[in-house]
Amino acid sequence: MDSPSASKDGTENKKCQCLNKVSNFITGSMEKGFYRLGKAVGGNPWIAILISLIVCGGCAAGLINFTQEARGDKLWTPEDSTTQKHKLWVDENFPLEVRFSTALLVAGDVLTPAVLKEALMIQNKVTKIGNGTDISWEKFCFRVGPVCSNNGLLELWSPVTNKRFVLSQYLGGIAKNESGYITKAEATSMSYGIKYTPELNKNTGALEDKNTDEWEEKFGKLMDAQEPSSAELYYYTRLQDRTDSGDSIQGDIQLLSIGYILIIIYVAVMLGRLTRLNIKAWLALLGVICIGLAIGVSFGLASAFGVFYGPVHSTLPFLLLGIGVDDMFVIVQAWNNLSPDTHKNQEVAERIGLALKHAGCSITITSLTDFLAFMIGATTILPALRSFCLFAGIGILADFALQATMFTAFLALDARRQNKNRDGCCCCIKLRDDYTESKRGKRDLLQEFMDKYFARALLSLPGKIVVIIITGTLFGVNLYGTLMLRQYFDRIWFLPVDSMSYKYSTMNTKYFPVDGRPANIYTGKFEYFENQGKLHGLYDLAVSDEYVVASSVNSWYEEYIDWAKKVKPGQVFDQSSSKWKINSKTEFYKWLNEFLKEPGISYRNDVRMKNGTGSTFEITATRMRLTHKDMDSTQTEVKAMEDLREKVGEMFPDELAFPFSFFYLGWETNKVISEELFRNMGLALMTVFLVTLLVLANLWTCLLVFTCVGFTLVNITGTMHFWGLTIDTVSTICLVLAVGLSVDYASHVGHTFMIIPGSRTERARATLRDIGPAVWNGGFSTFLAVFLLAFSNSYVFKTFFKVFFCVVVYGLFHGLCYLPVLLSAIGPAPYESAQSHHDGKGTRSRSPVHPAGLPGDNVSYELAVANGKGTPRKSAQNGGYPIPPPDYQGVDASNLANGSKDNQAFKSSVATDLNKA
Repeated sequence: MDSPSASKDGTENKKCQCLNKVSNFITGSMEKGFYRLGKAVGGNPWIAILISLIVCGGCAAGLINFTQEARGDKLWTPEDSTTQKHKLWVDENFPLEVRFSTALLVAGDVLTPAVLKEALMIQNKVTKIGNGTDISWEKFCFRVGPVCSNNGLLELWSPVTNKRFVLSQYLGGIAKNESGYITKAEATSMSYGIKYTPELNKNTGALEDKNTDEWEEKFGKLMDAQEPSSAELYYYTRLQDRTDSGDSIQGDIQLLSIGYILIIIYVAVMLGRLTRLNIKAWLALLGVICIGLAIGVSFGLASAFGVFYGPVHSTLPFLLLGIGVDDMFVIVQAWNNLSPDTHKNQEVAERIGLALKHAGCSITITSLTDFLAFMIGATTILPALRSFCLFAGIGILADFALQATMFTAFLALDARRQNKNRDGCCCCIKLRDDYTESKRGKRDLLQEFMDKYFARALLSLPGKIVVIIITGTLFGVNLYGTLMLRQYFDRIWFLPVDSMSYKYSTMNTKYFPVDGRPANIYTGKFEYFENQGKLHGLYDLAVSDEYVVASSVNSWYEEYIDWAKKVKPGQVFDQSSSKWKINSKTEFYKWLNEFLKEPGISYRNDVRMKNGTGSTFEITATRMRLTHKDMDSTQTEVKAMEDLREKVGEMFPDELAFPFSFFYLGWETNKVISEELFRNMGLALMTVFLVTLLVLANLWTCLLVFTCVGFTLVNITGTMHFWGLTIDTVSTICLVLAVGLSVDYASHVGHTFMIIPGSRTERARATLRDIGPAVWNGGFSTFLAVFLLAFSNSYVFKTFFKVFFCVVVYGLFHGLCYLPVLLSAIGPAPYESAQSHHDGKGTRSRSPVHPAGLPGDNVSYELAVANGKGTPRKSAQNGGYPIPPPDYQGVDASNLANGSKDNQAFKSSVATDLNKA
């Protein structure tokens, strides 16, 4: 016997006496409450169903306030971040006025008459879009001075602007001969600028321009209709990009329907038995409908509270489906654990009350840990993650409530059907009075496998050695992967691989690679004439910055001064310093107005002025263009942004100047994403640890359980690296959720181990027998819920599949393999309540009911008779409710303590009944 000594048991029990009291009070109170709830629902199932439907309908009414958010800056950039504040200023002072639509031709050589002829044909058709309407090219094109913005190789033959022509911007895949002359090019690009005057959409909160969208829609249809014979055609519009981003998820919604069907089939098979009386196909279907209602409640209440719906939220049905099915298994398992011989004469309401009493605590524990993990995630500063966690948290609570009421009511109706001996598939058919179920159909094959084969092999010495080796190997390999996991995200991942936007982005990156990221340094309202020295200094600062391409810095002020030196009288210039400055305020503004009209027309949009001409001029805002160097990591990008921001801030301490780029929105997210990930995971782990400790009421068991959680998380993050994933916004959401889900497997096993008496090895085997099937079913159902996401074209869906596949695989391994082996070797002594099931000779019940009523329990009987008349005592393990004992009333209880024949008969009877059970 490898159980601890009695003195050690007493010391350990004293240490957790306080925890035991708190835990017993909480679980006892919950059991009583769930018993009463179950009895009420079981007695009036139709009323419970009607009330549930009314409440769900009321919550779903919140969908009238449903809002959808697709803007990246509103989804992933912290609302109170510096970049968001700068963006608001830029949107107000330098609003976007143009949107470009682009056509890309790719061939072996585009510098051939055939390809150039097709390019000219495309351009002629584009310029005829909307003829005779308000969106015709001549009316709607964006003009740079007097001419439309139309950029491409064809400008060489018919130039339309006076700007400098950069051939590499319009030709890609260029090949040159030894003399440096271009011999061929594999791609050419043509872009068309149109006006963009957006208005705020009150429903979506987004800026929209219907005329621009209409023109881009016609452009897209025109491109789709083209079939060039000499080249491949790709195109891009902002409208098409937005549509493809939405279709990347919405196009895979049919996977949800198939997933529901798979879950229904699996649940129908596993919930009941494959007999006409005990099959529970309709109950499985109705249970999945309850989960669907929980999803509706989640969407309705979250919308009523003003929480937006984002692209990642489309994974919620899969997530709630997997979690909700676990609760169904727990409730039905508790129902099946009721002894038919003992409870067959009880009313359905009484039996439902007893089943929910045992199952209610279990689904409360798992729902509470998952809910708390989501609520921790909802405290993040990332808007999309916060919104997702609020939707999911509400869904978890709604599913918990519906499973405890509506699904339980359906279970009561199914029990009434069985009492009437009606067929499980066609309820209108009544079975014969002499109908009996086959022995094969009544067998629990999964439980038999766990007990006779899996537990025996696992807990043997070779089995333990193999498990420890596998655990150590997995941890070592994945620890390396975790350390190598990098932070990176590319927006193109959100596009379906078969979409035009994805194809265009891929080909455009191939032939026109971006050298760095464009940015601007903006200046606000101040006296520019008096601060010419600072304007020079701002230029020098940008040129000397280590993360900026020096040749890319383009300052309107430097160009203005160079122009003035050449064409204006020298006596008005201050040459006392190395930098020239205009020393007449009147001439400064007068000449600037002249400069922007003709020679500096390309800088017209870089300087915002008002109040007429001459000395009354007032500059309200300006910008200086630059390009950041290519950087090899997100950490370097963040450092480049912050360094430039800090240097500009030192020169203009009152925030009169700052750098900004739309790329900064993503860099701002990268700045906090790792911090938010570790913060949320740490808080979630701490919260789940405290809940688990309170429920398990044993510190050593709680620590062993948490080694499973720790190993699982390390294995998940390591596998993410080997599977090509990175730390980004989507994987961050998945990892926060993984904390709450991974603890479920191990906590069930740890709790069951604590309520079974005997040696460590015996308790570990009994744990696998009693709780193993339910843990397996819960994990496998979660896998089924996300399995189809593997076939999705959406990066979000694929990431969810990869992470949750790891959660299930590693969670089940550590819960059903590693933890039982660990408990069989160094597990703590059982609860005092478990020891009470021993009799004087060490005989124990087959499977006592533990305080939390976890799934897979077998309802035990009070084996000791309180008096000679056989009156049963109240069981401490069942919240004080009497459990009817087997019929041992023919045995004289006064003789049980000695070695009389009655005592031997009693023991024999007990052994017989236990074997039957």
